[in-house]
Amino acid sequence: MATKVVWIGQNGIYRKFYDTLTVEDVMQENLLVLGDPRSDDLRYLIADFTAVTDSSITTKDAGDISLFDKPAAFSIKQLKIAFVVSGEAQQALVRLYELNAVDSNWEFEIFETIEAAREWVADVAK
Repeated sequence: MATKVVWIGQNGIYRKFYDTLTVEDVMQENLLVLGDPRSDDLRYLIADFTAVTDSSITTKDAGDISLFDKPAAFSIKQLKIAFVVSGEAQQALVRLYELNAVDSNWEFEIFETIEAAREWVADVAK
C-alpha cells in the first residue's frame, strides 16, 4: 500500500491511501501521524480511500484500528475525521470504526467527495 500524507496548516491532515489496504498499513500510518509532535494541534483529518483497489481489512480489524487509536483521543480532545470512501464495503468498515470509538470526543463523517469533506472540516481548518 502507498499513502500520501499532507499536513495542512498547523491543524489539519489530508491522507490518501492507494492500492491494497491492510490493517497493518492503516495502524502504521495512524502511528506515524498520531506520534508526530504536530498532532497535538490536530483538529481535522481527511482520510481518502477512493484510490484503494483492494482491501484485506475485516470487521474485526476495523474494531482493532479504533482501539489502537483510542489512546490518542486522550491527548487530541477534539478531532474531526472525514472519511472519503467509495462503495458500501468501505462505508460499513468506517461505521464499525465509529461504533468502537463512540466514547471519544472525536467526530466522524463519511463522504463521497473530497470537496464535501473539506466543507465539513472548514469550521476547524484555519
